[in-house]
Amino acid sequence: MRTCFLFSLILTHIVWATPKFMSISISYILEGALFEVKKLPLSSPNHEHFKLKITQTDSSYILKLIPLVPITLQKLNVIVQTSEYQKFFSNGFQSWTFTQWYTQKDKVKKVGFPFGRFVKPYGDYTFWYKMAYNKKNPRSHFFTILEKNNGKWDFWASLSDEIAYTIFKRLQNDKIVIHKDVEGLDVTKPIEILQISYKKDVLISDIQAYFSKLFPKEPEPPVLGWTSWYNHYTKVNENIVLENLEGFYYNRLPIDYIQVDDGWQQKVGDWEPNGKFSKNLKDLTEDIHKRKYKAGLWIAPFIVEKKSSIYKNRKDWLVFKPNTEKLLKVGFNPLWSGFFSPAFYTLDIYHPEVQIYLRNIFKRATEKWQFDLLKLDFLYAVALVPRNGKTRAMIMNDALKLLVAWKSKAKIIGCGVPLTPAMGKLEYCRIGPDIGLNWDTKWMKKLKNLERISTMNAIHNTINRSFLNGITFGNDPDVSILRTSNNRLKEHQKKTLFYVNHLLGNLNFISDNPTEWTDSILNIYKTVFPHLPPKVTDWKEIDKLYSIKLENNYLLVVNMNRKPMILTINDSLVFECIEKKILKKNDEIQLKYGECVLLASIDCEQDIALVGSSGYILPNKAIEAMASNFEEQSITVTFNPNMKIHKLWIKIPQDWNECKINQKETQIIVVNGIKIALIDIN
Repeated sequence: MRTCFLFSLILTHIVWATPKFMSISISYILEGALFEVKKLPLSSPNHEHFKLKITQTDSSYILKLIPLVPITLQKLNVIVQTSEYQKFFSNGFQSWTFTQWYTQKDKVKKVGFPFGRFVKPYGDYTFWYKMAYNKKNPRSHFFTILEKNNGKWDFWASLSDEIAYTIFKRLQNDKIVIHKDVEGLDVTKPIEILQISYKKDVLISDIQAYFSKLFPKEPEPPVLGWTSWYNHYTKVNENIVLENLEGFYYNRLPIDYIQVDDGWQQKVGDWEPNGKFSKNLKDLTEDIHKRKYKAGLWIAPFIVEKKSSIYKNRKDWLVFKPNTEKLLKVGFNPLWSGFFSPAFYTLDIYHPEVQIYLRNIFKRATEKWQFDLLKLDFLYAVALVPRNGKTRAMIMNDALKLLVAWKSKAKIIGCGVPLTPAMGKLEYCRIGPDIGLNWDTKWMKKLKNLERISTMNAIHNTINRSFLNGITFGNDPDVSILRTSNNRLKEHQKKTLFYVNHLLGNLNFISDNPTEWTDSILNIYKTVFPHLPPKVTDWKEIDKLYSIKLENNYLLVVNMNRKPMILTINDSLVFECIEKKILKKNDEIQLKYGECVLLASIDCEQDIALVGSSGYILPNKAIEAMASNFEEQSITVTFNPNMKIHKLWIKIPQDWNECKINQKETQIIVVNGIKIALIDIN
């Protein structure tokens, strides 16, 4: 397969027919009886128990439900006629849920026997399978993008998910179904139950502007850090943390955070240090702060394992299955209470004593122990079932508001959290599943759930959610691995994971000990300092080959197709920023499965232009200014003092026979008939 680089999109804006909202189906409970209204025409939407008021413009659709008697909603969906489309973008339910494009032929595997009960709690399966027909049709939470036959995009999104989650489902090539997860919602007064925005022929900048307007929060700066997970897992101890701290300090690596992950606590739910750590974690944070780093701590605030004191002594704090006396299981993890007791449970955040307990945990972590960053995990668990007249979305929003109120000055990384409630509330948010120590795991595929551990899936998610980075929150694409031990990733897979994460995410952690790196690995890591991920300006996927356009004329190409891909250069000159190569028109690059390249377009129309540099991943960021003297055939370059540059390539006029850069002689090379000056900076 061949593809041309540095593409441009030309959109012609035409008047489009307003989408037709065809019918509504709604089920509800009234005085203990279940009522179902199927495909009620929206041209005459009134019913004996409710009325519907519709407000539609050329870009929005609002549906107000006016109950004539008190009802408790169970299901609600609307069928919509759209433009014809060939691809459907599926945004997953929570952090870990697989996010990708689907063609009209693609289906989603159903999670069922024999592993369903173990993995269903992690996703939307417990309620999606109840509300949807055609369960294998792709679905998308909060928003979707429909790619039409001409390659242009139509954008559909909810204007609010505070009351109920919005789920878009592919139906046919010119229809979608919009579901609202309204189960358990008591309705006694008029309520805007569906608020939809739609726009035709959008650019990615239009989508980003939509989210910026909806969540107008100032983004947090990009950060780098180290975490104990993915190398030590629950075997972490204080000495390991201190050894890695010294490794970063010794190598003068200016990361931001040293984060202690799962394994420090007595039990999940009992948030006191175990015997592997000091009783007062302030001793550890003081060591971290002395080295001019910030300290991070992992907590799963809403869940408890079976061996925890809460499970043993305060079951009244926990959530029970609806209409039963059985505790609600919200997941399974044999790393905690063991293989024979892997289930864990969730706290009821509406219990006053639970709120006091959790508030004290946060106060201890942020004020007494002085942690600067809290990684809050398994957050989905708090809102698996509706209760107290509230939907899952309402419970999740309530829970996150409590966390924000309790966090003091600390920053939050949300993990295992439904993305929509996290938008605009959390500083950073995981946007993909946990990576593995290999590319993918065959036995985990058999689970069929969309939240499984997978390095491959993590890269897909990092790419497909990259346009949200720095807008709704800072994207956390999960950890990179560069070390040669304790993993089974191939070298090109590790590089792809590393560069995709650092180019497309705002929060990037690593779990390696830098004292164990070779010089070549250390130099790779140094190419991302300082951490300045560029803005995504466009992204396309064709046969699992991703082309992600970044600001300042960069193009990241990632081959996630199992077959090698041949790429053909379509510009006069292109600089490959990872391997530091100059490529010319018609040159070819073969990308293996799981391999990437980063290309910079060169403006050959200018007499003098930056071609590339080595030392920092984005050459243009390393140069603050260039001034030329044509008479002396010389160039003066002002470098960014925060970046280490080794080599520099600059296009020079064709009539120059020599060139000095910063008064030093250069080597003149010719590529595709174009003269380039090369200089070693060191």
